[in-house]
Amino acid sequence: MNLFRWSENQIRKFNIWDFVVFKIYLFSLGAIVGAYFSQFVIDYVWDFTFVVIASLMWLLYRMFR
Repeated sequence: MNLFRWSENQIRKFNIWDFVVFKIYLFSLGAIVGAYFSQFVIDYVWDFTFVVIASLMWLLYRMFR
């Protein structure tokens, strides 16, 4: 499959900081999804949303440059 081969080639270009941003992205996305279970996350949902969007934009930039 060309899509999988392409994504593997793009991920190989990542350095350690790109993986750190990816982990932050996944954590923040999970926190937003889990917002219905925690009042703390509900209070800061827009902060987490900003972190998700910023992390995703960084990863997309790194994949498509």
